[in-house]
Amino acid sequence: MLRTHISFSKATRHLRIFFFMTVAAVLLAGCAGRNNPQAVVAQPVVPLVQKIEVAPMPTLIMINKTYKTKNAVPVRSAPDPEASVVTNLQTNEKFTAVAQVENSEWILVGKDNRSIGFVHQALVQPLSIKKKTK
Repeated sequence: MLRTHISFSKATRHLRIFFFMTVAAVLLAGCAGRNNPQAVVAQPVVPLVQKIEVAPMPTLIMINKTYKTKNAVPVRSAPDPEASVVTNLQTNEKFTAVAQVENSEWILVGKDNRSIGFVHQALVQPLSIKKKTK
């Protein structure tokens, strides 16, 4: 009977040692990942859907005057007739001509205090301010 009690104690001791070693291993593994940047868990991969090349901003000559459209006008993403249309301006719509692209006939359009795109100079005109005569 005494022998059974000793065997039970050895088994209990082995289980306790196994338990504490397992806990210690889990804790150490968790801490190692925080201090070791190479021990990173798998991160999700985001596929590239579309790559868009952005042209550098052209040199601009500041205008900052009110213009209006002659007809409905497409506002383009770049000073190029093939550039994508970002919005449209309606006939006789007023806007701020922020700047003119240097050595070209393109104007940078401003609406609501921000630049929104480019229009060709032939499609717009400065808003004439009539002087009051006495």
